[in-house]
Parts: sequence; structure tokens; C-alpha cells
Amino acid sequence: MDNQEILGKALGAKLWWHWVDNPKTPWASIWKEKYATSWQTNDLIRMSGNIKGSHIWNKAWENRILIQENSFWEIRAGNHALFWEDKWQQEPILLNENFLELKQETDLQGLFKVMDFLDNTQPMGKWRI
Repeated sequence: MDNQEILGKALGAKLWWHWVDNPKTPWASIWKEKYATSWQTNDLIRMSGNIKGSHIWNKAWENRILIQENSFWEIRAGNHALFWEDKWQQEPILLNENFLELKQETDLQGLFKVMDFLDNTQPMGKWRI
């Protein structure tokens, strides 16, 4: 891969990040209406599928994977990050064999937010399992 290809990927990824991070800007609103009407604003970073559009959109779309693979969620109250699907600091622990049975059980029930597994009656960091 030559320097021009690397620069093109970096610029596409940067444009994607600006769109996800600043969804209320005028150009981002246009992209949201044109390419992501079925996606919630908080979920734009998770977009997948095969969405074709303008040349600039296609470059950003092709390189979104750089952002998706190299970002992780800050948990805070746990109401935005998906427990099993999103990258967050606890992920390596959750891939431990002790959690595989829990993952299999919950996979059948749909998507869970991190907050669904936090025990609100305990100090932060305690899990309800």
C-alpha cells in the first residue's frame, strides 16, 4: 500500500468519525437523511450493510471499519453501549469461558445494554449475573 492509499483511507475514516461525532452539523444531517434514515443517531458508529452513495460517502463508508475496530465505548451509566456487541474495557474478561454460557443464553433474548447487567444497588463495577 503506497502513501496515497494510506492517506485516502485515513481521510475517509476521519470523515466518517466527524459524521458520527457531530451528527447535528448541516452536512451530517444531509447524510443522515440520505443514507441512514433507519439508524438512530447514537447507533451511527455501528452501521453495517452495503450502502452506496456519492463518491465522498463511498470513501467514508469503505473506511468506517477503521473507526469501528479502533474505538471503544466509555460506559458511564451503561445505557448506550451494547453488552456483547460493542468494544468496551471489560471485553477481554467477558470472552472468558466462565461467561460463554451467559452469552449463549442472552443471545437468544436480543440485544442488551451494559446497564442491563449492572447492579444499581451496589457500588459501580458490581455485576448482576
